[in-house]
Amino acid sequence: MLSSKTRYALRALIYLSINEKGGERIGIKNIAADLEIPTPYLAKIMQNLARQNILLSTKGPRGGFAMAKPPKKIKIMDIIELTEGKDFFDRCMLGLKSCTEGNVRCPIFKRYDEIRSQLKHLFRNQSIQDLIDELNSSDIKYSI
Repeated sequence: MLSSKTRYALRALIYLSINEKGGERIGIKNIAADLEIPTPYLAKIMQNLARQNILLSTKGPRGGFAMAKPPKKIKIMDIIELTEGKDFFDRCMLGLKSCTEGNVRCPIFKRYDEIRSQLKHLFRNQSIQDLIDELNSSDIKYSI
């Protein structure tokens, strides 16, 4: 459902929140290698998050990224809106013009309405810190 861009952004935020120590920057190559994400693609995502004041970015040999806000202040919906657009939940899943340009909705759009409302509520109320806490309390061994 979410694009790779959004998933990578969320994973990178979790990674930085867990691994940064004392505001030290973590280099993009380290983040990309640990998360197994192509470096150029992740760099674009991270720069966008830095432009939106979600991350701090420093260039140079000792540069890298750090969190600009505490993970409890960053909601999942914030990241979805930055990466997918504010209209993400209002778009037709089939890409039909009737759903986006008129009042006529396709059958999937209508059936998706309740689920969409539940997802919006979940993503507006879940923070990056909530994800970290759930991952840490899980019995399942995970890899970000």
